[in-house]
Amino acid sequence: MKRWCVHFAEQYPIKIESSENKQHPWSDKPEKEAEKIFAKTYPAIYGNLKDLIDKLIKRTDPSKYFWGFRNCYDWQEFETHKIILR
Repeated sequence: MKRWCVHFAEQYPIKIESSENKQHPWSDKPEKEAEKIFAKTYPAIYGNLKDLIDKLIKRTDPSKYFWGFRNCYDWQEFETHKIILR
């Protein structure tokens, strides 16, 4: 970030709410069926996550499906404006 402008590195956060917080096409489906629906709904995101499946499944704060966040009480915080400095 420089004065008065931002130079993007073409990197963006991906927010996929827990199926416990939001209804998705794959919500309440068995894991394999849900994964197929997710892959069809978001093929580019699924393609990027495919190589990370094992790590995502083993994380310490898993959600119902490997591609989502865990159930979270403060989702509204993701919707607010932010300034992030590195």
